[in-house]
Amino acid sequence: MTADDPVLESFELAAESGEDITAEAYERFYARCPDAREVMSHVDQHMQGRMLEEVLELLMTPTEAVQPGQIAFEVGNHRSYGTSPEHYQPLLEAVRDTVRAELGDRFDRRIEQAWDARISTLLEEIQAHV
Repeated sequence: MTADDPVLESFELAAESGEDITAEAYERFYARCPDAREVMSHVDQHMQGRMLEEVLELLMTPTEAVQPGQIAFEVGNHRSYGTSPEHYQPLLEAVRDTVRAELGDRFDRRIEQAWDARISTLLEEIQAHV
């Protein structure tokens, strides 16, 4: 278990169930951001899985370890597909909420605070490149 990184710890705990969180994360995302469903309408399930894998990797990486330019590249790349700056927060929060639902009571205050900090920092970096 990764006690020094509560976000990573929460992913490890969620993985213990063996459930794929992709479909639920996207449904939560679309519920928060309905116009994203249209933007993603051309993307098949395989590609959605690959895209979510990149989001998960970003969330699992301590913010200070994110490669320089990685977020700028992704923001620029996704802009060409119609992704707007308003899509990022609901997506990150949808992943968090999916992990929270999977963990139940194990998603404690320490994990919640770590997620809030990670999402906030990522959103600041994203906003710097929109």
